[in-house]
Amino acid sequence: MPRACTIGSCFERLDVPGEFGGVAAAFAASLTAAGWEVETATRIGDDPAGEAARAWWRSVGIGDTSVQCDPDLATGRWTPHRRGSDRAWLEAPAAFDHLQWDVDLGTAASRAEVVVTDLIGRRNAQARSTIDRALLEARAALRVLDLTSAGTAGIPTTDSAPLRSGLEHADLAIVDEAGLRWCGVSRDRDLDTFRRGGASMVLVWGSGMPIRLASTEGEVVGSVPIPESATPADALMAFLAGTAPGDAAPASIVARLERSWSAAR
Repeated sequence: MPRACTIGSCFERLDVPGEFGGVAAAFAASLTAAGWEVETATRIGDDPAGEAARAWWRSVGIGDTSVQCDPDLATGRWTPHRRGSDRAWLEAPAAFDHLQWDVDLGTAASRAEVVVTDLIGRRNAQARSTIDRALLEARAALRVLDLTSAGTAGIPTTDSAPLRSGLEHADLAIVDEAGLRWCGVSRDRDLDTFRRGGASMVLVWGSGMPIRLASTEGEVVGSVPIPESATPADALMAFLAGTAPGDAAPASIVARLERSWSAAR
């Protein structure tokens, strides 16, 4: 069974009671459903939301050995769009902003074949340093950076540190149209921003559109249609598997991963 590790944000979705978002929830769930052995690493509060998140991970078979509990900060909370506003908001600071290095995190990262992190989890210098250290332990893995929530992460576009350090330690960036705008990248231009940062592949996702894997020189090396209701995590899994979300066996995911990685390099 292939192994994956998700490291970064986890937050309670106030718009959908009982559900959680962030790379430690969405991507971890998609990988688990596709047959991967997943360990998630994040930091939650010593509160009801944190207890609910831990119970949910265990109920769906996601490893939580690397989940830390913060005695002071609350579990992250995603506030839905307010009337008159076109933006949702993720409250700060949250427990995941203070993710700290420990042996469990290093072990989980070093054992994984795929490690997924997110821009939201990098918005604080403490967590950013911890995630970067974990990714250094995962040099043999495919390291994926999720940029699909960049516009609502509470990170000003003038703060380049989260993006710069994320790309430096990433092989593949997954980004949607809003994320491209946040990064200052036009669809009509090449992906030089990502190439300079260090990533060698970019997965461009849009709801109801085929997802496209491109080298950072701008060459599209693959495309696959996905259902309109698919999430960015589902889109990533669909591309790696070459099938619809949820239909792939682990072996076909790994085979697709190897072909895509070879083609992009």
